Amino acid sequence: MAREKLASEAFDAIHDEALKLLQIEDLPHNAKEGLRRIVALARYQFDIRSEREK
Repeated sequence: MAREKLASEAFDAIHDEALKLLQIEDLPHNAKEGLRRIVALARYQFDIRSEREK
C-alpha cells in the first residue's frame, strides 16, 4: 500500500509540474502538446495514447 501511495504522489507531482510549464507563454506548440499529454497520463495514471500515437 505504501508503494502505491508513493506512486500516486509521484504522478501528482508530475501532473503539477507539467501544468506549471504549460503557463509559459512562448513555449513551442509541440512542447505544449507533449505537456498536455503528460498531464493526462499523470492524471489517469495509465497510457491513454492510441496505438498510432505510440
